[in-house]
Amino acid sequence: MKPPSKTREFWLSLVQEFERAEGLTHAEYARMKGVKLATFRHWLYQIRGEQSFSTTSVNFVELTTTFAAPPSPQPGTGGRLYLGKRVMLEFDRLPDIDYLALLLGELEG
Repeated sequence: MKPPSKTREFWLSLVQEFERAEGLTHAEYARMKGVKLATFRHWLYQIRGEQSFSTTSVNFVELTTTFAAPPSPQPGTGGRLYLGKRVMLEFDRLPDIDYLALLLGELEG
């Protein structure tokens, strides 16, 4: 029989305790608490992300690329591209896929 799943409150408590602890790796802490490392990291990153959104202000940064944006195949349509939980790119016109590939390459590199 599968053990009952742990609640969000359980994971929040664990993450808060881990944040107060010093000198332990994720793996050491997960092993010490008897939880799977991947599950612990999932909750750790999710809770950290939620906390950073609620405690930080939004910053806007203008991006300049080394290549020109081609004309939009669908003028007048906007779009948003989310990169993880902390970065959102907003376009007034939906760029073509080649431009997005170049832009993502610039952001990663």
